Amino acid sequence: MSSEFPLMPQSIHAHLRARRRRPGYDESAQSQTTKEYLRMPHIELPACRDIDTSLSSALTNRESYRTCVPGALISLDDVSTILGNSLRETAANRRPYPSGGAKYPIETYLIARGIDSLPRGIFHYAPKTHVLEHLWDTPAETRIFSGSAKDEWAEHAPVIVVFTALWERSYVKYGDFSYLLTCLEAGHMAQNILLTAGALNIGVCPMAGFNDSAVGMLLDIDQSREQTVYSVVLCTR
Repeated sequence: MSSEFPLMPQSIHAHLRARRRRPGYDESAQSQTTKEYLRMPHIELPACRDIDTSLSSALTNRESYRTCVPGALISLDDVSTILGNSLRETAANRRPYPSGGAKYPIETYLIARGIDSLPRGIFHYAPKTHVLEHLWDTPAETRIFSGSAKDEWAEHAPVIVVFTALWERSYVKYGDFSYLLTCLEAGHMAQNILLTAGALNIGVCPMAGFNDSAVGMLLDIDQSREQTVYSVVLCTR
């Protein structure tokens, strides 16, 4: 096997490192563990509910759900419970998932198309305060995924959670190893959402086949420093 694909892993990692490594890292960002949109409207989320289910049941019932009904809504209460149990920072400055060196390079955005009582738009989740920062509204026809027919169902999702990586937060400590650690962290976060949403009987599916450029522009991120790495689609059952 090693002779059949002698360069593939090295080539993949070299390509990704080349995209990530840029001159002039922002030194001030290295001590930050979350972005803040202070000038944007802040939406206080409802109290996060405890989820009354066993871990064994949540693991057994986890599945990738790929059916979204156009126009269906998810309650803000459920969104709060999913984000709060999966991602919220506690009083001890800890989060419910591991992060290499506690650098927390992953940021969380919501592309909301059907959250009850909220407009269609882009939101940033602040894990320290458990609030949504409303960045801007979005037009009705905003395509997120690659255009493949098998992904068309996800374009109707009420909520798409998008994880972005601010590589420089981890790079200062771990160098190129930060690439692997950051990708692993996105997986830890996604798994929390999968289990939490599933326990609430909300359809959930992780997806990586989004259009990087389109999502980056929609979020208005500096794509030379921050890149989309993963998404989780939430749907009503």
